[in-house]
Amino acid sequence: MQDDGRIDASASVFYSISKLTSGLTYKYLGDREYYGGHDVPSRSRLTWNTSYDLTKNDNITLTMNNLLDKDNYSNRYGNLDLPYNWKITYTRTF
Repeated sequence: MQDDGRIDASASVFYSISKLTSGLTYKYLGDREYYGGHDVPSRSRLTWNTSYDLTKNDNITLTMNNLLDKDNYSNRYGNLDLPYNWKITYTRTF
């Protein structure tokens, strides 16, 4: 739901070479609905994702969320998205 906005835009750029894939994604949600006497603020989020294939079956991924460290409201009740954060993921396929 993300408390609907009339403006919903995203843009992504990806790069891949050999075993490495990287992408940068920007998401904007603006002119959000009016609730309880106030507008829900716009949401702006920048995410970077890089993945490396260690072997045919092994992959490691680094994801960095909210690179701009903005206070984004996830809904009309005032709940905030997480601040800048990152995670490393290891995947093994069989």
